[in-house]
Amino acid sequence: GVEEGSLFEILYPNPVTETLTVTTAHFLEELTVTDAFGKILFRQSKVDAGTLQIDVRSFAAGIYILHGVDPSGGHALKWLKD
Repeated sequence: GVEEGSLFEILYPNPVTETLTVTTAHFLEELTVTDAFGKILFRQSKVDAGTLQIDVRSFAAGIYILHGVDPSGGHALKWLKD
């Protein structure tokens, strides 16, 4: 199942224009960003706990979903690109 946002300590700014900053509490097997239609626009495997910055300047304005997978399952958080 997908738990809403419990894996991500911080996601900012929201809405974002250039760089999305994500802070995770745990090691992630995979981190992805999808658009509202489920198309994967960013994927990184084996993400250590801590802070990660994602360049989203090329993304169109709209709603996106950050997905993280850790040993306990999947987690998702919506965010907005201006």
